[in-house]
Amino acid sequence: MSDFALYKQKPITFPEYAFVSDNYYDKNWDGERRVKNTIISMEWVPDTNLPREQRKRSSAALTQEQAANIKRAVDLLEKAPGAGLGVSEFGALAKHSLGIKADDELTLKLFKQLVSKKAKDGKPLSWTSESGSLQIGVAGATELIADSELLGQETNRYWVLLSLAEAETLRRVLHIRVRQQKPLLPCGTAVALHCVTANDLVIDRSITMPKTLYSRANLSTNAAVS
Repeated sequence: MSDFALYKQKPITFPEYAFVSDNYYDKNWDGERRVKNTIISMEWVPDTNLPREQRKRSSAALTQEQAANIKRAVDLLEKAPGAGLGVSEFGALAKHSLGIKADDELTLKLFKQLVSKKAKDGKPLSWTSESGSLQIGVAGATELIADSELLGQETNRYWVLLSLAEAETLRRVLHIRVRQQKPLLPCGTAVALHCVTANDLVIDRSITMPKTLYSRANLSTNAAVS
């Protein structure tokens, strides 16, 4: 999708897992053209037999501006200076700063994993508050945003913006294959159709499609439609 650009315009850098179909917008078109509304995205696993591993990012790759934005968001959401964020507060950070809905169960699991990790100042990335809840500070929030599986994507899983005509055709094919209780393709290809305008609701999927976290679908769609 990083090759996608309007006529005589420079492309924007998109994640490597984001694609756009030629029917949605053909890069060979000449002249000024209006970009179609983004309504349907396709989650695509080319081969369900291949391993799907976490695409790792590094907190070192964050720009100074991004790091400063995380610190500012944590400072705003803390109930008291230095109190840190709980699961719900981090969810608010993810929603309002990143535009995604974080999965509470996975967030709590990752909070627990951060207890054994240390920040540069030697303090733990996650700690237990007086009320018994796990909290994270700026360093912990940075770790979750940059490095964790919460906001990351899997290898062998991609997202494609489709035209409505493509989505309608593919949906008819999916209905036939699901009624037959057969995979979409014998080679292991699986897809799910998401309605972007309905909070990434899955409207149809092949029977072998591996489940994805809502936060990942939401994050991918935001990257694709931004």
